[in-house]
Amino acid sequence: MNLSLLDPFALAQEYPESQSITVRYGHSGCIKFNPTGDYLASGLQDGSIAIFDIDTNGVLLVLRGGHSRSIQSLSWSHDSRYLLSGSQDWKCIVWDLATSGQKKRVFNFETPVWMAMFQPFTSDKFVVSLFEDYSRYIDMSAPGDNGSKYREVKLGSDPENGKAEYALSCTFNRTGEYIILGTSKGNLHVLRTGHSKVVSSTRISSANIKNMVISTNGKCLVLNSSDRVVRFVTIPEILFGKHQELSDERRKANGYEDNKELVDEKYKENGQINGGDVADDNKSSQNGDDGSAEKDQKSTDKKSDAEKSGDDNESDEEDDDLWKFEVVHKFQDVVNKLQWNSVAISPNTEYVLASTYEAAHDIYMWETSMGSLVKIYEGPKEELVDVEWHPTRSVIAATGLDSGRIYVWTSITPQRWSALAPDFIEVEQNVDYQEREDEFDVEDENEQNQRLLEDEDQEVDIVSGDPVKNVFSIPVSLDLDEDEDDFSSD
Repeated sequence: MNLSLLDPFALAQEYPESQSITVRYGHSGCIKFNPTGDYLASGLQDGSIAIFDIDTNGVLLVLRGGHSRSIQSLSWSHDSRYLLSGSQDWKCIVWDLATSGQKKRVFNFETPVWMAMFQPFTSDKFVVSLFEDYSRYIDMSAPGDNGSKYREVKLGSDPENGKAEYALSCTFNRTGEYIILGTSKGNLHVLRTGHSKVVSSTRISSANIKNMVISTNGKCLVLNSSDRVVRFVTIPEILFGKHQELSDERRKANGYEDNKELVDEKYKENGQINGGDVADDNKSSQNGDDGSAEKDQKSTDKKSDAEKSGDDNESDEEDDDLWKFEVVHKFQDVVNKLQWNSVAISPNTEYVLASTYEAAHDIYMWETSMGSLVKIYEGPKEELVDVEWHPTRSVIAATGLDSGRIYVWTSITPQRWSALAPDFIEVEQNVDYQEREDEFDVEDENEQNQRLLEDEDQEVDIVSGDPVKNVFSIPVSLDLDEDEDDFSSD
């Protein structure tokens, strides 16, 4: 699509108006746009994956032979070359789209996969949440401890409560330094990427967190819980990346570093390790008056230690505030008490979407500044399951439960043909043209020939084009003739 032909006011429209396009290839269960918004991946119930071109609505590639059951989750790499799929057949597969969809790696787990997601800015690390099992962090670039070809980290629950708390949804922060898990008990666990210990835990809901979506700027989360409430949550600033260095310095100053030598040195100075207090008492009893002076000094040291401990407690409270998730808005249908299937957030974080469960075949949209309901998209005569918002355009896509079709809502963008030429004028009705007196006069042939000769000397480049950096294009597959009956576009 030529952007110069589009009306700039139409491009500024923040959300689509009506459902305009329907595409179908097989029975779609989940969908996912790539980071640039050029392609749409559709996970089918038979285990195949169809990739659509957004501009033509045609099928570019079909990935087969990987899964035997329905696709549960899809995730694109940052460069759109690799696609990660999770299925109910207990497997996660990394597909290389540059080689016509060949399987790069296959990972077998002992339980169905709920959700899988690539780590930002890399294509060899991802996190996966499993059915009634702890989530896993997979690093394909490092070997495992048991001789495996990849490193696997089990992301456990908080060891303080000792109870199993499995994650149903997972995501990374914007920089990929932390993993955020939504658990079956309504908690948000934060873990350092590559580590199994829970750094922070926040209670958000009393019901399980079915799915969650992080905003493009990495500052907000949208949570879908089983208590029929969609929550708009702000992410702690420490997860933005800019407060990480400050937090590390504060922890080192308070003796929270994992290095035991640093902790021992701190307590050796205060005489609280290796029998320091007993040695001081014996020394004071032998020296008489000097002992009383040392006792005064010791009491002063204890007072300073108490002050230090108070400062440590204040620092602990400050650290807790840094890790705190805050619920800004709660979206729900108070009258009908609707349950929600899936949620999505707009690229500018101004709007939140939620598809309804069972009877209501609609998509609700709220704005995040005041929390009010903006629009209800009336869907087709079937339940809508998965919903996605285009990363750059005002486009919304959703999958139908019964037919498996993909319904697309777009905004009408009239083309501005006056952009073709500066003197082009659009008119609403016919205009009588008044020709100039010398407009059709015959020119001197000598001057005309001389002008043509000068134009022939100029070289015209029709081969090379404008360089495009960091853009991956999927090779078009031409072996789709046998599946023409499964594809339709309206």
